[in-house]
Amino acid sequence: MAPTARKQRELEAREALILDHAHVLLETKGYLGLNLDELAERIEYSKGTIYGHFETKEDLLLGVVIRLTDERARLFRHAARFPGLTRERAAAVGVADNLLNERRPHAFQLMQLVSTASVWEKTSERRRQRLQSASYQIMEPAMGIIREALLAGDIDRRETPPEQILLGLFTMSKGAMLVQANQGAFPAGWSDAVRDTLQINRHRFLDAYGWRPLYDDHDYATVERRMREQHFAIPFDEL
Repeated sequence: MAPTARKQRELEAREALILDHAHVLLETKGYLGLNLDELAERIEYSKGTIYGHFETKEDLLLGVVIRLTDERARLFRHAARFPGLTRERAAAVGVADNLLNERRPHAFQLMQLVSTASVWEKTSERRRQRLQSASYQIMEPAMGIIREALLAGDIDRRETPPEQILLGLFTMSKGAMLVQANQGAFPAGWSDAVRDTLQINRHRFLDAYGWRPLYDDHDYATVERRMREQHFAIPFDEL
């Protein structure tokens, strides 16, 4: 029998509570510090209640990652609504990506962890599909802007598949996050250099496709500063 509307709300509220506290533990103590006994004590429910929502500890980790992915998708959709040129709106998605990496420095590591075979194989099929859906939602805002720019003639190379531009931006960002998440494996100062130069490298990449206005023809620095001060001056949980 399907749960009543009230029962469903109670289940969702309890699951949200579990995820709230699990996220705090992951952020402060890491995956190895995510102790389900401690989590049960924090939420004032039994460990069995946690397993009623999440099949395994790995499934709980995936639940937190899905939440972070949903948050990224919401911020990207907000970025895409920036009132400006298509190239400025594409830049806004990059600014949003940078903001998330600044405010959620642990998120990329958790996403990397959940993708390892030893963790992924212990998660539920339902949540695997949910992550795939959430990941698609991350891509859609930028894809929409690229398609709009191609149709409007803002990009010189109109025959370019939009997926090609999106994949280039995606891999550039992921590479930057990899450096930042593994500072010990790279020369000192690389993490700061990546953070400071990622956005300009995105612009140079888009210049190569002739997406106007080109970087040297437009004051993107001022526009992006205004984005941070105004368009993104909102708590993530209010998006």
